Amino acid sequence: MSFYYTAAVPKLTDPKLKCRARMVLVVIADYADEFGISYPSIGTIAKESGQSRRSVQNQVIILQFLGLMDVETRTRPGLRNESNRYWLKFKPVAARKKDSENGNGTGNKNGHAWVHSVRGVGA
Repeated sequence: MSFYYTAAVPKLTDPKLKCRARMVLVVIADYADEFGISYPSIGTIAKESGQSRRSVQNQVIILQFLGLMDVETRTRPGLRNESNRYWLKFKPVAARKKDSENGNGTGNKNGHAWVHSVRGVGA
């Protein structure tokens, strides 16, 4: 799962990228590795995006037309088709610097440790 590609989808500003296509792109991006390659089946994309298989197939064509991804149909000799290979063609959001890159080991450049409360209000 690639948070960096998934987080980049809402930042795409093409007015031709409509809601259904964006949802398909979110699912594909969620399965992408660090290189933007993913292999979810049409059925998986349909289930997770709340669309029919035919609608997903149509949205994949639109996403290719918009230049947001490439698709390779994969087959095995004598067997059914495998899941498609999707290459995302947009840049992921930049990863936050690791603690060691900040030089202070705290997770931020100011040297203050990140504190998250696990207690409820008034506890």
